[in-house]
Amino acid sequence: MAAQVGSYSNEVKEKLSLWDVKDSPLAPLSEKQRNSVLELTTVAGNRPLLDELPDDDCTSLPAKRT
Repeated sequence: MAAQVGSYSNEVKEKLSLWDVKDSPLAPLSEKQRNSVLELTTVAGNRPLLDELPDDDCTSLPAKRT
C-alpha cells in the first residue's frame, strides 16, 4: 500500500512539473499552490475506506483515478 501511494505521489509530482515548466508553463503555480497539491495528494492517498461499507461495495470502487 505504501509503495502504491509513493508511486501515485511521484506521478502527481511529474504531472505538476509539466504544468510549471520554465520554458512554456501551461499554468504557472506558486510554491504554496504546489505544496498544497502535494499535501492534498498525500492526505487523499492515506484515507481508509469507511467501516460501514458492505464488503461487496468495496469491489466496485476504482483502485486509482486516471
